[in-house]
Amino acid sequence: MRPFSVTEDRFGEHVVIELRPDGTAQDMMEANKEEYVNLVVAHRIVKQFHAFMEELGDVLPLDLLHAFGEHELELLIGGMTEITMGDWTQFTDYHGYEKADRMIGSCWAYYRS
Repeated sequence: MRPFSVTEDRFGEHVVIELRPDGTAQDMMEANKEEYVNLVVAHRIVKQFHAFMEELGDVLPLDLLHAFGEHELELLIGGMTEITMGDWTQFTDYHGYEKADRMIGSCWAYYRS
């Protein structure tokens, strides 16, 4: 049986996190499996969200986020969802090659087709 808890490795130390009160004393069974999965997912998402917000706060004062709508934040965080061929060719770093090299031209021709 699996208790209503998760074990996390924190720098080599195994820490038990209870997903609900007295979770280590309660077993997950078929009847409560959905609740267990929901609690594990919620725990991990909340943890990742807090870590993301902490890191974002190192780059941008979090009180500035209130000035942006959801679409503007998505654009700031994820960038443009569509990249044109012109953007792609203009901002590519060729690492030792030249834009005019035959192999590079063949690659761009393939992507344009």
